[in-house]
Amino acid sequence: MLSKSFTNREKLLVLILCILMLIAFYYFAIQKPVTESIEAAEEEYTQLQDELMVETAKAAQLMKMRTELKEAGYEDGVESDIPYYDNIQNLVKQLDTVLNGVSGYQISFSNPAANGNLATRGVSLSFSSPNYAAARSIITNLYSGPYRCAVTSMQLSPSGSELTDGAVAVSLSLIFFEYVMPTTTDAATAETSAAS
Repeated sequence: MLSKSFTNREKLLVLILCILMLIAFYYFAIQKPVTESIEAAEEEYTQLQDELMVETAKAAQLMKMRTELKEAGYEDGVESDIPYYDNIQNLVKQLDTVLNGVSGYQISFSNPAANGNLATRGVSLSFSSPNYAAARSIITNLYSGPYRCAVTSMQLSPSGSELTDGAVAVSLSLIFFEYVMPTTTDAATAETSAAS
């Protein structure tokens, strides 16, 4: 057998090599994974804080909107349906009912535009109201009526110097929404494309 005794210098070099190996093992096996885990957790925490801040802002905005709806007299929001396509006759009846107390009004309808299962029908409307409160009531009745709509533009022109003084001329542009039923051909096409 070989039996060699190490010199003090060789023993010192082996000891330094063992210490370096232990330090490398500690760094790669313990320190580095723990540090990476902490950094990942801190990054996830930051993302969750950002998401929480966004959700809190959304909740605050929703509460503000609900409060405004309650103050405007809509306890549960605006309840309206999307009627089936070609609802023009019912729409004309609704507009006539809402504008019943107004003397002289003009209505013009644009051709409906379809986008998938939703059709939009533009309506331009102008009328004169005896005062601002009556004009506001008519606009509110149009918006909260039985058929879903969106007011795209509105112009109120007072006859006096202030909006609350005297008669008000109103010009509105609205979009009414109508549901377009898929035809049997569309349904068959959808089933065929889903099957392939």
